[in-house]
Amino acid sequence: MKTIILVSLFLLSASQVLAEIAPLKSKQDISFTAKTERKFLDLQKNEDFAGVITRNYETSRDLRLVDLYIFKDVAKISMDEDLCKQFLTKIYGPLDKITLKTRKIQIYSTKTGKACEAQLDDEDTQAKIPERRTIVGFINAKPYAIVFRLSKKSTPDVQEDIKKFWSDLR
Repeated sequence: MKTIILVSLFLLSASQVLAEIAPLKSKQDISFTAKTERKFLDLQKNEDFAGVITRNYETSRDLRLVDLYIFKDVAKISMDEDLCKQFLTKIYGPLDKITLKTRKIQIYSTKTGKACEAQLDDEDTQAKIPERRTIVGFINAKPYAIVFRLSKKSTPDVQEDIKKFWSDLR
């Protein structure tokens, strides 16, 4: 009987540990909640949504929670503006038909290749999330996107912090 209880406790604790392992690693202290772990976590998200990364020591509420998308069946592995727009469309829907307006798309070089940083603004002046900053790129030859939902317009320091977080992902 004791053996069964010990084995059950081991399996339970092992499943909890495995559930918290992020599909990506980071130099920063992070934890990961998969969309399958929490009911409604993927509400209004597409099938490429993997879950939420929590930056455990980040004090800013806007920068603490990060949506993670993992794209499948992508043949091209070199980032350019057209590919970036394809990924943004997968996340948000057709860019010319959604209420968010794409303000800036910038391709820049990272340690893992070129990445795309996009700023999407909600034109509703009463919006609780007036800006979304998205970085799309390749890590280990696989396409990923991270999305920050910001409660106020970003500053250059916030933008740099987001890029730093992307560069810390492995």
